[in-house]
Amino acid sequence: MYFYSCSGQAHGGGGAAMAASTSHWHSYLGVIVSHERQRLGHFQQAKDILLTLLEGVHAREPRFLADYARNLVASEFALCASEDAVTMEVPLWIDGDALGVLACWLGDTQSGTWHFDIVPVVRRQQEPLQLKGRQSDRGFPEGSLRKATEEAHFIPAAPYCWRSSTHLPILKLVQAVDALKGPRLDSLHLLDQFRSQDWREEGGKGGLTFNHLEMVLLWSTELFPSPEDWQDLEGSVYRLLVIFLRCLATRHLPHFLHPEENLFQGEPPDLASLYHKVDSFTQDP
Repeated sequence: MYFYSCSGQAHGGGGAAMAASTSHWHSYLGVIVSHERQRLGHFQQAKDILLTLLEGVHAREPRFLADYARNLVASEFALCASEDAVTMEVPLWIDGDALGVLACWLGDTQSGTWHFDIVPVVRRQQEPLQLKGRQSDRGFPEGSLRKATEEAHFIPAAPYCWRSSTHLPILKLVQAVDALKGPRLDSLHLLDQFRSQDWREEGGKGGLTFNHLEMVLLWSTELFPSPEDWQDLEGSVYRLLVIFLRCLATRHLPHFLHPEENLFQGEPPDLASLYHKVDSFTQDP
């Protein structure tokens, strides 16, 4: 595997200092969560507009189906502190013989500070994904990896070319992590706030994305499988930081379902600068 595994507390200190630090973590999380109700209200308004649009598209083209099961997308939206676009894969039924001539269809709609990227997706059943060299479900609820990968998802890459997508399987795995005990998703929520607030590149540019942090959470769940590793918020955050710093140092963040794929390839963020920012935060949060 690509990481070093660690054990024990990732951050130590005296009892009084630990209690004070933990209080600060929870206070900061509380401030973030207090703003979610308004954000979720705006998201719901945008989602209603989106579903109305999809119903109109369906009336004109029956092969596009409006999907009302948006719980996973809503969960992703609630966890993401920034106002980046929310990706929605819309189920598409189509005759296989017509795939070669179907043009790519993309759309979007907005409601206020919120934006959706609508992507048609073709799904088919497949054999569960074989994760070579890894213990199945290590750190995850039993059967969650199989359930997340039992369907193959294809989205348009070009007018005459389709590619596989792992967007929904990753969301399902994050939801499976939420079923485990401990503040794991709270830790992801906090780190995404730091990402959008303090870890951006010069000029306010992005680079590091919420999807990068999602992948760090999934690797941390596998590499720290014991529930005792996730009992408190501060320790949970530092476990994510241990994995994240390792990825930044090696300039290698493997995709959780396809470890041969390095998510820092292509046009990566300024990893050296980002490592310095994250390391400084780890030393003095």
